[in-house]
Amino acid sequence: MFVTANHFKILLIESKQTLKLAVPIITSQVGQLLLGILDAIMLGRVGVVPLAAASFAGSLFSIFLVFGFGISSCISPLVARADGAQKKRESGEILRHGLVFVIYFGIILACMIELLSNYLKWFDQPAEVLQESKGYLLIMGWSIIPALLFQSLRQFCEGLSKAFIPMLIMLSAVLLNGGLNWLWIYGNWGFSAHGLMGAGWATFVTRVVMMIAIAIYIMRSPKYEENLPLRWFSKLKMTLIREMFALGFPSALQTLFEVGAFAAAAVMMGWISTSSLAAHQIAISIASMTFMVTLGISFASSIRVSNAIGRNDLRAARRCGFGGIGLGGIAMAFFGIVIFITHAWLPSIYIHDLDVIEIASKLLIIGAFFQIFDGIQGVAVGALRGMSDVRFPTLITFASYWVISMPLVYFLGFTYSYGAVGIWIGLSIGLIVASIALTWRFHILTNHRIQKSILAKEALASSASLAR
Repeated sequence: MFVTANHFKILLIESKQTLKLAVPIITSQVGQLLLGILDAIMLGRVGVVPLAAASFAGSLFSIFLVFGFGISSCISPLVARADGAQKKRESGEILRHGLVFVIYFGIILACMIELLSNYLKWFDQPAEVLQESKGYLLIMGWSIIPALLFQSLRQFCEGLSKAFIPMLIMLSAVLLNGGLNWLWIYGNWGFSAHGLMGAGWATFVTRVVMMIAIAIYIMRSPKYEENLPLRWFSKLKMTLIREMFALGFPSALQTLFEVGAFAAAAVMMGWISTSSLAAHQIAISIASMTFMVTLGISFASSIRVSNAIGRNDLRAARRCGFGGIGLGGIAMAFFGIVIFITHAWLPSIYIHDLDVIEIASKLLIIGAFFQIFDGIQGVAVGALRGMSDVRFPTLITFASYWVISMPLVYFLGFTYSYGAVGIWIGLSIGLIVASIALTWRFHILTNHRIQKSILAKEALASSASLAR
């Protein structure tokens, strides 16, 4: 398959349309991540141990949070598909069922975190880190329920291509979280200084406020009047719940396999030293910030592909997907260059410990390299989700991160004694494999469905001709 000037022009047009939808989603995703980054920056001023504890507990919590976000990710493509098919009330039913769906999983995940908090010693972290981690993890664990409810309501808005107000709510939440951190971490304005625990409670309160704010907006805005369910408390349709599970659960596993690999890497960093763990937290928070751009483009691509499927336009779905993949790769290549240029300076924003800064700077050089592959694989997953193709991509992500990447992480980090740098090289190889395999899967799937559609139309035309 050769890419002509016309192909490039079409993909450029599609990329612009995807970017228009992606910008407010990206901003919201950046805001979501800033909650954690703000904690890291403000805790870094307290000391290395609170920062390392936030890294360790945050890495464990992120496994559950992203799994929950993966579960809720079924809402926006289903809403977009219903919107593309002009079935407005169906989008409301998707929201109603989706909220029940995520509350159920949110409670399960919170209870699992509560249980895990009693077994943190299994992870063989420094004693001072374990001592501070448990209380913080418990608070963050129960914040997962309002976080998932906000995410589900936001997905509903974005599925209808109305992402601006959720973006404003998210950005306002960052300011609220920063203010509460200032009060409760450091003990300003007469409040007691609670350090790491103060950061946890600030995040919990912020997530509850976010959830309430977006719920009020959706219920009172005339924009959603035709899209809301006629009855909120009528009997649930198990067929729709099963469809959500079939789309959401594999999507959650996809995210879990990737984030779980990085969380496992954080645990391994703790085996090396507290400084390595703190450096990993700094480097991963910077890499995660740029990945929010990928995630925004991924969600936008998923919505546009789903909308095209709802209109029964497979060629448009293919264009939307590849336009998004190209956009993700270009955007992340730019960020890779920026990180490479500033890798020696960026860690000093978080902490003044020279040992931590030196390790984090080395990790960021590797992070700069894998940016483009992270962008491609992230958007390809979204495009495939828009096609309701989640099972095979789940196998791809598992193989990339746990069959290929994690053994390399251990061997390079410990067997060959490359330490923190070796761990990040192993992670990068997994991202490269995933980006190639997922993009190829989207190409094969869309091409197959288009050819199948053409054959079906030809057969129908032939039957009509014979009938005449």
